[in-house]
Amino acid sequence: MSDELSVSIGGVAQVVEQRLFKPWADGSNPSTLKIYRWTAHFRAVHLKVSEMNSAGSNIFLYLRLLILASGVVALDRITKNLVAKSMYIGQSKPFLGDFIHITYVYNPGGAFGTRFGGNFFYIVAAIFAAIILIIWLFKKKHLAVGLTGIALMLGGAAGNLWDRLTVGQVVDFIDVGIKSARWYTFNIADSSITVGICLLILQEIISMRKESSDVAVEAGDENYGNQ
Repeated sequence: MSDELSVSIGGVAQVVEQRLFKPWADGSNPSTLKIYRWTAHFRAVHLKVSEMNSAGSNIFLYLRLLILASGVVALDRITKNLVAKSMYIGQSKPFLGDFIHITYVYNPGGAFGTRFGGNFFYIVAAIFAAIILIIWLFKKKHLAVGLTGIALMLGGAAGNLWDRLTVGQVVDFIDVGIKSARWYTFNIADSSITVGICLLILQEIISMRKESSDVAVEAGDENYGNQ
């Protein structure tokens, strides 16, 4: 409601300024000049209110993203602690038949069994990736799906970084597969990062389709105008 009122006030002020007073605001009529100055001040107040509303919306948006990322970290910590307290390293228990097992293991490397360096390498890489994501968050205009993806990735990166800083390697426990054909064991943080990447890819696909659609509409309007 406040946004609509702000827009309405600004619109009225702009009409008054542009159509009634500005053409005669040359200083020859003191009364008209005074009204024009008052209208300009009114417009400045409107712009300030709009900026405040926009800043408030951005703060609320970033707060929601922070809550989502924090929720990922919390869920990751809770599940890892439950596994660590109830199982021993290397133990595996069926969770959903033979398809999903809870298998308690340590992963000194990266995702999908990669080993590009030691623990310090992955700590630096995680911090660097988080910084890039945060910069990208503020520099680029994102869709809701993209913002969700960034929050999930930041939460997942923080969850695994916690492990590397405290125990020197990542705790994994989700074991998916059929009989002896098993996928790499992972955790909630890994899942969050993977989903986040998929959401960012989806954002780019949506953006490209929208750009193609806008170009097609502009081309159609131009052709129609030339007829």
